Amino acid sequence: VDAFVQIPVTLQVVSQEEKNAFVVPVSALLALQEGGFAIEVVTGSNTDGTQATKLIGVKTGLYANGFVSITGTGVKAGDKVVVPS
Repeated sequence: VDAFVQIPVTLQVVSQEEKNAFVVPVSALLALQEGGFAIEVVTGSNTDGTQATKLIGVKTGLYANGFVSITGTGVKAGDKVVVPS
């Protein structure tokens, strides 16, 4: 036990949480002309080899450290979200 007395520990206090949400970089958000936000999701490949994509409207939640939580119909685990480089 004495060997563990000086182990550095980092604690994080969670002051808010959002359940059933996904997290994406803020730069993945696209502002919609009609208001609100969307993300661009890769749906496959076009015949010319470029990526086929679609926009999915999302509701934003908590923002932290360059990321944002999102929810929306059609957003699912494993989606490949387009992020500008």
